[in-house]
Amino acid sequence: MRYRFLAIGLGLLAGIVMIVIMESVSGVMYPMPESVNPGDLEAVNTYLKNEAPMEGYIMILLGYLLGAFAGGFTACWFEKLETQRMNSALITGAILMAFGLMNLFMIYHPTWFWAASLAVYLLAAWLGGKLALGIKK
Repeated sequence: MRYRFLAIGLGLLAGIVMIVIMESVSGVMYPMPESVNPGDLEAVNTYLKNEAPMEGYIMILLGYLLGAFAGGFTACWFEKLETQRMNSALITGAILMAFGLMNLFMIYHPTWFWAASLAVYLLAAWLGGKLALGIKK
């Protein structure tokens, strides 16, 4: 059981690191104007609602996909019990999805982004788990 917690914890770490990297890349490629104060949630939401480029959203979505994939792969890879490896990958994807859902409620995102981001977590974690299952340890 403790190995499952370790596997899921490592999967979450891998997933979050990947998401943060992609969000940082997106922030460099598509920065907010200097007139928008990042500490002012209302100003950020107004910018995201009216001016944010579609490409920035796509980069963030790609980050969620890569993060869930990396998390699912890592959790599956480090899970000791053969019968629980895919479960660990999917649990990791579900936890990442819960974090993503909290983000969706806190910051403005278009409707299409809600649907796409919620669809991507479990699918990408499952694909990462499948890849890990196919690689001999």
